[in-house]
Amino acid sequence: MLSALVPAVVTAMVTTCVPASALGPTQGAAADSTPPTFTSATVPAAAMKAIDGQRTVTFTYHATDTDSGVATYDVRYRLIPRDGVAGEWTSPASMRSTIAASQGVIVLKSTTVCFQARARDHAGNVSAWTTSRCTYVDGTRPTIRFTDVPQRFLPRKLATATITETEVHRRPAVSYAGSDDRRVVRYEVRMREYVGYRPTAVYRTGWSTSEGSTRRTTFRPYLGAGRTVCTQVRAVDAVGHRSTWTKRPCTSLPFAGSALLGDQSKAAVEHQRTSLWPGSSARTFGTVRGGAVRVGYVASPSAGSFDVFVGGRKIGHVDARARTWQVRHTTFRTSTPFAGVRLKFRGTSGYSEIHDFLILRG
Repeated sequence: MLSALVPAVVTAMVTTCVPASALGPTQGAAADSTPPTFTSATVPAAAMKAIDGQRTVTFTYHATDTDSGVATYDVRYRLIPRDGVAGEWTSPASMRSTIAASQGVIVLKSTTVCFQARARDHAGNVSAWTTSRCTYVDGTRPTIRFTDVPQRFLPRKLATATITETEVHRRPAVSYAGSDDRRVVRYEVRMREYVGYRPTAVYRTGWSTSEGSTRRTTFRPYLGAGRTVCTQVRAVDAVGHRSTWTKRPCTSLPFAGSALLGDQSKAAVEHQRTSLWPGSSARTFGTVRGGAVRVGYVASPSAGSFDVFVGGRKIGHVDARARTWQVRHTTFRTSTPFAGVRLKFRGTSGYSEIHDFLILRG
C-alpha cells in the first residue's frame, strides 16, 4: 500500500534568517536555547470524500522562533486502515529538513492519515512533534433501511363506543435507520402523492412530488382522505456520499362511504356510510382518474349485492353476503385507465352499505 502513497510538496515557504555574526554578543545563535513554537498545524477536514478511490490530503504548518529563526521542518505521517492496525510513522527524505510549509500525501479510500511536524531553528534547537492532525478519506456510501412503515391501506374509521367517526386525515409514521463507516448526518426524503378523486376543482388529480431534508429518523407525511402517499428516503454522510433511494412503500387513506352522493339509512348516517337498495345508486360528486377502484362494504348474512361503474363502464360486481358481520374490501382493476368520469355504485339485490372507497392509479 505504501508504494501507492506518494508524498507531494504542495507549497514551499522559505524563512529569511539573519546571520548570527550580525547580532550582538548575547543575541547570536550560541545564546539561543529555545526551540521554535508552532502557531498552526492543520489538515483540510476531519474527513474528505474520495475521488476515484483516493484523495490527496495536504498538511499545512507554521512555526516561529524569536531568537535565531526557524531553519527547517521535519514532517511524518502514518496510515490507519478503517478495519486494520495503524502503520508506523513514515518520513520520506522530501519531508525531512525541509523548508516547505505543507506536505501532501495520496491516501486510498477508507483510510485515515495522521500528520505530525517539528521545527528546527538555526541554533539547532528542535521542537517537540506536534499533536497528530488526522483526516479520514471516505470512499463508502451510507446504507439505509426502513424500520417501520404504515400498512398499505389505512382504516378510514376510529371506533368510539358504538359510533365510529371518520378521520379526514392521518400522519402515518415512516421510520428508517442509516449506517455509515463514519456517521450519517442527515436524510433526504421525497414523497409522491396520488389523488384519483377530485371532489372539487381545488384538488388536482394525478401525481405530485415534494422533497426535503431532515436529521430525524421518522417522517410523518400528511395523508388526506382519498390519497395515496409513497415515500422514499436516502442517507447522507459527512462528506456528501448518498445512499441509494429506498424502495417506495405506499399507504392510502380512503374516503368514507358518506362522501358519495346517495341515500343513507339511519345506521348508515351514524357510521358515515352510503346505502344501496335494488335500483338505487350512489356516485361521486366529481370525476375520477386512475386504473383501479377499491371499495369497502359491510358484509353480513342479510347483505345484498351491487355493481361498480366508472362512467358507463361496469368494472365489477359485489355479493356482500357473508356468514358473519364484517367490513370487506375488493379491488377492481380496469384494462385501460379511466379519467373524467364518475364512480358509481348501483344496488342489484337486498340492502348494502358502502363503507369506503378509493381510486388507485392501477
